[in-house]
Order: sequence, then structure tokens, then C-alpha cells
Amino acid sequence: MMSTLPADARGILSGLAMEYHHKARGMLTAECRCPAVEGSERRELEIVGEIRDAGGVLVATARATWLVGPARKKDATDGATAAA
Repeated sequence: MMSTLPADARGILSGLAMEYHHKARGMLTAECRCPAVEGSERRELEIVGEIRDAGGVLVATARATWLVGPARKKDATDGATAAA
């Protein structure tokens, strides 16, 4: 998600939750997909990841909540971050 943010946007992880469905054994594979973020207007995005065992059984689901909004502008005099 972070790699798709426009230059004028920032993302802050505001929540992370796990839901466990089955006992996990052996090799696990995690997969997560999210759309490219367009624009920098303030909003919340939920990104879902799935963890599966070697047999393809869903063993856990992760939910990450991101707060996306406009990036703060830097103060040109001292490099400090100013509230936008």
C-alpha cells in the first residue's frame, strides 16, 4: 500500500487485527492485495491479508486499517514539520 501512495499523501497504520481459523502446520503462505491509492484526501482503508497452509486451507486473516491523508508540509526555515 505504501508504495502506491502519491507524493502528496501519507499513510499511518491505525489498527491491526488477526483472526485465527484453524491450527497452522507446516509451510504457510501469506497473500495480500490492495488497489493503488489515488489522491491524498483523508480516508480510512482496510487491507486484508490471508494466510494459508500447504493444502490451501485458510488458517488466519489479518486486517490492517490505514489512515491516508495529505502529507504534512515542511517548514523551509528549519526543516521542522508544520501542521497542514
